[in-house]
Amino acid sequence: NAMANHGVLPRNGRSITPDQLTKSVMEVYNIDGTLAYLLGHGAIPLIANNTLSVLTKSTLDLEDLSVHDGIEHDA
Repeated sequence: NAMANHGVLPRNGRSITPDQLTKSVMEVYNIDGTLAYLLGHGAIPLIANNTLSVLTKSTLDLEDLSVHDGIEHDA
């Protein structure tokens, strides 16, 4: 969300490609390319939450990250 607020990612937070996310994470947070790739390309399977949507989804929206049991979970 912070990267979208600063215009690094699309400000509307929609249709972010794994490559966009990877490049942005590398530039903004100065993260190694391998880790940035895992974060950028691993986000879609993570938010798919074990559903078949992972096979058809090629972009993510920031609102997708609020899915229960995706990133956020019960303690």
